[in-house]
Amino acid sequence: MKTLIKECDYENIKPLIKLGKKERVTFENPEGCVWFSAEFDGKVIGCCALVFKGANVRFKSNFVHPNYRMNGVGKAMLAARMKRLDGFIGKATVFSTPISWPSYDIYDFVEYKKNKYGIVYGGRIFK
Repeated sequence: MKTLIKECDYENIKPLIKLGKKERVTFENPEGCVWFSAEFDGKVIGCCALVFKGANVRFKSNFVHPNYRMNGVGKAMLAARMKRLDGFIGKATVFSTPISWPSYDIYDFVEYKKNKYGIVYGGRIFK
């Protein structure tokens, strides 16, 4: 499946918000937030963000429309964010579902802990 991943405005991801909130994905748009959309056949099918705060960055709001999951969209969005971090120096944090964690592991993120729902807390230092 050929998916286009690109940086976008918050407005571009609005079609996914209602559906994503049903799965407890948060879509706040704080200062320093850089959004990415995943598009297939001109339709927004996924989104994610990086939130920059000084020398810290947080991976957030990973969401792929249920009809397009398990087709590599999440991995492609992660790759786009990693490319955006080329040259970044600082600490990155991520909260991930257990099924998504192996994608972060590939990029040398380290698991710190899991909460009672299985959510993985992890991070990585960029030098």
